[in-house]
Amino acid sequence: MHHEEIEIAAEDYLIKADIKIPSNTDSRIGVVLAHGGILNRKSLLRSKHCFGEYLCNELGAYIIAPDFVGETVHYNKISFNNYSEILNISTKYLVEKYNLTEVMGFGHSMGCYVLANALSTNPHIGSIVNYGGPIKELEKTRQKNFLQYLINYLTTYDYGIDLRNLVKYVFDKKQVDT
Repeated sequence: MHHEEIEIAAEDYLIKADIKIPSNTDSRIGVVLAHGGILNRKSLLRSKHCFGEYLCNELGAYIIAPDFVGETVHYNKISFNNYSEILNISTKYLVEKYNLTEVMGFGHSMGCYVLANALSTNPHIGSIVNYGGPIKELEKTRQKNFLQYLINYLTTYDYGIDLRNLVKYVFDKKQVDT
């Protein structure tokens, strides 16, 4: 297995991503990992002892974990829809670069919603598994429309962060003033 960090240049982004390449390069299976809002891609695809490494070894799959915000450069305003676009661009890159025929998605927390939103526009992902997001539960209950409501809400949310305001709630006054 080989691990590398890559950049994918696109019109609206310069996407940072990590890739794991299986030892069996004849494999035509890929997995896209969608990280949560607090964790980053490294949490799912470190260089050793991680979920991505396990999938790469056990499935013989090519694994990609794109960064949604942080190291990825957004040339326009950051929004939730951007994350789905980044996931779609990264998936297309993986499929075309390694000639893959089957791609699955794994989402954690916010990544669950990114995958659910991307499914409607991504022709490459055949199935998804989510952890820490109630996608299946919402589809089966009377809260079915809540998922669409949540995605609509996230697409209109302003992702600008007021660091001083955030720090005020994380640290006490004495720590903030020093």
